[in-house]
Formats: sequence, structure tokens, C-alpha cells
Amino acid sequence: MFVRRCATPRCTGALPAGKGKHCPRCGGTAFLPPSRPSRGLLLAALVVVAVTGSLFALRAVSVRRPIPVERRPLMEGRDVAARMTLASDHDEAYAKLIHRALAIHDFEYACELAGEITMSQSKDQSLLEIVNAALAAHEPQWASRAADQIVMSQDRDLALKKILDAGSQK
Repeated sequence: MFVRRCATPRCTGALPAGKGKHCPRCGGTAFLPPSRPSRGLLLAALVVVAVTGSLFALRAVSVRRPIPVERRPLMEGRDVAARMTLASDHDEAYAKLIHRALAIHDFEYACELAGEITMSQSKDQSLLEIVNAALAAHEPQWASRAADQIVMSQDRDLALKKILDAGSQK
């Protein structure tokens, strides 16, 4: 239901449509016609909804990438390591998986695995290994991602210095 606005200058009175003939604030009898959203505004909103929906649909389709064949044994090992209850054994199993991922230059999965390590010292040690391996393979973006995940500030600074040094040696 539309609200009728008073047409008197500087009056902010309003009257529900079909109720009464005088403005409750100023007593005026002239009212502005009820406003409706313009067709242009409705069309623009429809276009925005359509574009947003199609972008989300396209993104959902493009995100699903096939799993590399080399990664499947690592994923099976990850499932086994995740079931371990003792933190030191759990972290040691993940460190071994990280070494296997680095052996096939799968830096993305190595960073993912490092995020699963619980003890900060073990985590930082594994992430420093990822930084070193990524720099040796000339993959500074993965070295930077691993350095960003390091917990202790002195280890993070060491990793960032290594990245800077590798960038200046080019």
C-alpha cells in the first residue's frame, strides 16, 4: 500500500492511501501522487541480479578442478594422518607428507598440509622448508604464501629475508 505525501512546501506529513483528505501536520488537502519505483530502476536491479547470479554460477563451475594423479596418494596419507590422536605423531606424519609433496613440487598442497600441523615449532619448521624448496624451484609466490602462514615472528622474518634475497639475486 502506498503512502501519500503532503504537497505543501516544507511539510513532511504523510497519509496512508485512501485514509482521510487532510494532512495531519498542516491540514493541507493537496497530496503528491503515490510514487512507484521507476521501470529503469527495476530493470537495473534485474540486470544486477542476473549478472551476479551468472558470476556465482560460473565461479562454482570453474572452481572444481580435477585432482592431479600425483596428489591422490598424498590425500590418502592425509586421511590417515588426520586420524592420529597424539599431537607429535600427527605433526610428524604431516611433515612427512609435506616432504612428499615438495618432492613432486606440489607447493599448493604442501602449504595446505602445513596448515594442519598443530604445534607451532613443527609448523614453522615445515613452512620454512616449503619456503626454501619454493625459492629453489623459482616459485616465489608459493614461498610468500608459506611465509605468511608462519606463526613465530622471528621465523617469519627469516623467511621473508630469504624471499627478498632471492628476489635481489635475479
